Amino acid sequence: MLKCEQIIESKLCNKAARQTIMQFFQDVPDPRAQDNCKHSLYDLLFLMIMAIFSGADDIADIHEYVIQKQNQLKVILGEFTPPSYNTFWWIITRMNPDAFAKAFYTWAKERDLTDLEGKQICLDGKSLRGALNKKGKCNVHIVHAYVHENGLLIGQQKTEEKSNEITAIPILLEQLDIQGATISIDAAGCQKNIVGTIRRGGGHYVIALKKNQRNFYNEVVGLFEEARKEEFEYVLNCDFYENIEKKSGRIDKRSVAIISDPSEVSASKDWKDLQTFIEVTRESTVKGKTTEEKRYYISDLIESAEEFGRKVRAHWGVESMHWSLDMIFGEDSSRANSLHAAMNLGTLRRAALNVVKSNPPLKKKGMAKIRRQAKWNEDGSVVKEICEALFGIKFV
Repeated sequence: MLKCEQIIESKLCNKAARQTIMQFFQDVPDPRAQDNCKHSLYDLLFLMIMAIFSGADDIADIHEYVIQKQNQLKVILGEFTPPSYNTFWWIITRMNPDAFAKAFYTWAKERDLTDLEGKQICLDGKSLRGALNKKGKCNVHIVHAYVHENGLLIGQQKTEEKSNEITAIPILLEQLDIQGATISIDAAGCQKNIVGTIRRGGGHYVIALKKNQRNFYNEVVGLFEEARKEEFEYVLNCDFYENIEKKSGRIDKRSVAIISDPSEVSASKDWKDLQTFIEVTRESTVKGKTTEEKRYYISDLIESAEEFGRKVRAHWGVESMHWSLDMIFGEDSSRANSLHAAMNLGTLRRAALNVVKSNPPLKKKGMAKIRRQAKWNEDGSVVKEICEALFGIKFV
């Protein structure tokens, strides 16, 4: 039995938690008719994210979680009647996905990341392969903005149907304050208008050069080939870095060469503030067999080859986030495709990842372990631990 002081403190925590949710989600429209709302939107959002933490992967799972764990959830919400399946279905399929995602990422940034200056923001897209339309084709593709140093997602933008990342990336960039940040993008984002958007926003860029920019690509490749023939003797601004890693019988050698002299490439003037060309060579040796791959990048920065090598490798950290979504949350297996269900469930998964990444004790356990513990735990302690990470409030 709780003491009177504990009950009062618990109620204050519950009130503070609700106020936190209301503050950040006040601009998310409730899709329900206002005269038919037995549960507040804020309580439903809380129940949904707790269900995702506890192993729920779809709407039916969310409903079943709330039914089975209602005694634990009452510790936070107080007395409540579990919402029906139809209530969750209506919210998840009809809630405005853009407003919902924007609210979550605003919450994440204001809690954990108030300044992006000096950070590396990795932009990369992911398809929700299980969300098929009536023709059996995947029609949900999301471009993510991922802060490498913090391991946090700070934004997302769905590509328009029959479109691609080229149109989504500028929209996403304009939603972010990128002043002083470095934006890294794979070859899909190698577009003049995207470079222009980054520079107008005060950001810097490191972007993979793609082969379908044929003349530009060939000029850059030729620049490095000619420089290498002369052992870079006549190149005014160049630098080199090499790193060798040995792991599980595999030897990876990465070599980075940079030339910070755009005057040698005629197409450079068409790319806003272009300063540096980067050549990354990866040699992989497995069982005596060696393969080689070269990639080229452009940047407005003038830095060392070692620093550019770090930025290029850091970009692929966003792939580990994509791996977590598929392997831990089973995102590619999810068949949710009614109205906005795929996008809103996706935002809930990404919100859960952000909470774990930004909380050292939870991060140490890892997302997969947290989900198992939340699913199996019976005394409510894991629910409290997650809630404390969510709201920064100590629950009794």
